[in-house]
Amino acid sequence: MADPVIEELPPPFDANMFGGKEIVRAFVINGDLHVTLDNAFEDTSVWGLMLVDIARHIVTMRERETKQPREKILDEIRQSLDAEWSSAADAP
Repeated sequence: MADPVIEELPPPFDANMFGGKEIVRAFVINGDLHVTLDNAFEDTSVWGLMLVDIARHIVTMRERETKQPREKILDEIRQSLDAEWSSAADAP
């Protein structure tokens, strides 16, 4: 049996220049999401700001890859967030 392969993303370019601290790491393992977090913010509301910022990065990435309009991609993300928020598919 072959050793498991771990595919990791590189750190952001600016981290190589200025340093930084990784606060979220997410892997898909056998189809399930696994997350490691660092409690980096004293103010819990900052996590909400971070999640919105990540959503915007996702929109930019998906727009480049799919050529779909930003509004459509963002609407799909909003809809899935609302659905998951109302009735979680699984527990963290």
